Amino acid sequence: MEAEFHMPLRFDDVVTIALEVTAVGRTSATHAIDVTVDGRRVASATMVIVFTDAQGRPRPWPEEVARALRDDVPVAGTA
Repeated sequence: MEAEFHMPLRFDDVVTIALEVTAVGRTSATHAIDVTVDGRRVASATMVIVFTDAQGRPRPWPEEVARALRDDVPVAGTA
């Protein structure tokens, strides 16, 4: 994860967090994260996640998950 902080938050600020899948590879997916307060960007981040097996080795995404990530659709049983 790589993050950049643009301005400080205050204790009672109400934040909005937006997450967008920006790339889907064979075993990984990249997400862009934006944190805003009243429409002002206070932080942003890029996060790469990797699908792994039980031993922690990268594995290809199951097709239904890869499709859902590409199409921005929730996958049943993953929430």
